[in-house]
Amino acid sequence: MAGSLPVTDNGDQDRRPRWAASWAARSPWSPPRVRLDLDGPTHRDPSWQHLLDPPEPEYPTYRRPVRLGERDGLVGYYRERDYTGLHIVLDEGDLTDLDDDFDYLRPIGPGHGLALPARPPRDHDPTSAAHVSLLLDPYGTVHATTGILPTANLRMPGRAFEESLDAITAGFRFGPMFTVPAPDDSSAVTLPRPADRHSTWTQPASAGAWTTHPTVPADPAPALPFARPVLRTGYLRLHPSEEGPTP
Repeated sequence: MAGSLPVTDNGDQDRRPRWAASWAARSPWSPPRVRLDLDGPTHRDPSWQHLLDPPEPEYPTYRRPVRLGERDGLVGYYRERDYTGLHIVLDEGDLTDLDDDFDYLRPIGPGHGLALPARPPRDHDPTSAAHVSLLLDPYGTVHATTGILPTANLRMPGRAFEESLDAITAGFRFGPMFTVPAPDDSSAVTLPRPADRHSTWTQPASAGAWTTHPTVPADPAPALPFARPVLRTGYLRLHPSEEGPTP
């Protein structure tokens, strides 16, 4: 999927810079890639002596820091094609307890590592835009903050990820824990489970094999005599459909 996303509308676009961004989500398993630039018109010197022959403005050469992430859905980003370091929203003080001997985690800080000039759209070139690959909560918002524009809100289009997320089978390890046999004495495992997901229970068997059992929701009402509990360790797998994957 590739598309254009207007990030911030600043009203009179002929007089004010504005944000521009485009998304390129290659697949639900890869970080979305975003192109950022600052679109702005050419402002001339309004002095009388320059009325007929205005000099070229200097501001297109100025670069302004852009900070991505501010208590939002962003985890971090990779700049351009450099995957040797992840720019993260944590501060230096938050990294003191982490073992990062290779300097892989790099705090975003005030955003000096990502600085962009404001230029008219027709004057942009590869040096005036930034391409970043974002690690983010797909339902969250990413804030882009700079000193010359209001904070912009970037959100992924739902069509880029919702269908893929709905098809994911999620697995959670549990155990050891006590379970009770199913009321009908079948091989089903009685467990609490989300109402909007179908689930199965998978646990190791002999000789390195695995066995998969259906699940039934636990009944909160007391039942006497109480069935003998079974100690289990395994994985609760939540499926988007009743059939679920093939064991």
